[in-house]
Amino acid sequence: MKKVILGLALTLGFTLSAGSAFSAEKVNIGTPAWTGAQAIAALLQAVVVERIGGEANLVPGNNAT
Repeated sequence: MKKVILGLALTLGFTLSAGSAFSAEKVNIGTPAWTGAQAIAALLQAVVVERIGGEANLVPGNNAT
């Protein structure tokens, strides 16, 4: 769990620090089947839309192997 939180914090830090470089871009964010990953994907979508001003779509993933 600590690794997930650390990874999320690093991702958010990078995303917020590089905001001007990515402004007004369209991104697709994959959403795997497990709950924790869906929460992280939703958080990333909120950052892209609200903080950066871009457009973000959540794309359902297929984790079947």
